[in-house]
Amino acid sequence: MTSPDRTLSITIDGDLAINGRVPIDILASKWMALQNFVAAAAKLTAPVFPKKKNKNDNIAQAKVKPKDASRLFFKDIKKNCLTLVADLPNTDMLFEDEDWGVLAADMAGEFLRAVKAKNKERLAELVPDHNACLSVMRKAIPLLPISSDHTIAIKTPHQSVRLTSKNDECISECIESLKAQFSVEQSHSERTITGKVTLIDKEANPPIVGVRSGSSALICELSPDVSTQIEGDLAIGTLIEITGEAFFTEKGKLHKILNASRYRQLGQEPIRWTRLTYEDREFILARELVIKVTGNEEGWVFESEELGIIGYGLHRQEAHLAFRQDFAACWDIIACEADDRLTQDAIDMKNLLKSFVLSSGNIE
Repeated sequence: MTSPDRTLSITIDGDLAINGRVPIDILASKWMALQNFVAAAAKLTAPVFPKKKNKNDNIAQAKVKPKDASRLFFKDIKKNCLTLVADLPNTDMLFEDEDWGVLAADMAGEFLRAVKAKNKERLAELVPDHNACLSVMRKAIPLLPISSDHTIAIKTPHQSVRLTSKNDECISECIESLKAQFSVEQSHSERTITGKVTLIDKEANPPIVGVRSGSSALICELSPDVSTQIEGDLAIGTLIEITGEAFFTEKGKLHKILNASRYRQLGQEPIRWTRLTYEDREFILARELVIKVTGNEEGWVFESEELGIIGYGLHRQEAHLAFRQDFAACWDIIACEADDRLTQDAIDMKNLLKSFVLSSGNIE
């Protein structure tokens, strides 16, 4: 049998629970609210699992999820004022120094006590991360009595707290205070993100660059200094590192970088061309020509390793133009020349060029 210190109960008292009669919809909603609240606390109290020495290691603790450690099992009903009693799952066999389920339940109870007392210092000790604290607090709201005709008491293994409808003001006040504090802290924080450029809009005010960083698509608004730096150099697919003021959604997810103060190009995915132009000439290619692009504040390089053609420039556009110019020159000087006037290396280059170019001519 489970020991008494592993139980958790919810008591509904007052006019709503005369003779132990409580509306089923309220009973079910409060019981589910308690389950969700304890599950949220379990995410905050997760033990630190040991690292696997190799991928074949089977660590049993790692298989226990927050919802498993906090799942409540119905045990008993006590009447007069209606009390539902539940058992917590037993996790002390897996975690030698602590029982995750008991930790989660006690954290939930202590959190409610701090909210009821409007003890912001204690809340900060329990959940230092303001965004996580907001998330747990929102889970507590459905537990509150819906009117003044009843109270709800929550008892965890080592904590107990009685809630009334007046506590709604306590939670609302704590939520607004946390949101304001979170907003002030985040609005002045500086973040550096790394990702690939997906959008460039120099006509916007201020100019913007879209960056995909991990699974997030972010908008970066550029400061005047950075805006002039990207002129002619930045392209879709470029990998960049950009720094600016972080703007978060209400849920704490990074949404924008404002007033980006500096950026650095880290490289770019190869460009693949099937058509190349230079001045009034056009080359239609039989297969993709892969161009490796590298660049920074010291200069840019466009390079085809297969053809051995390289274009240099201080800016990206200059290197781009230099490559196309060298390609056209190689075509005129080597590909269009008779074999008997070329060295063997030049003949090899001629054959390679002709294998790439399907047709060439003036642009109409």
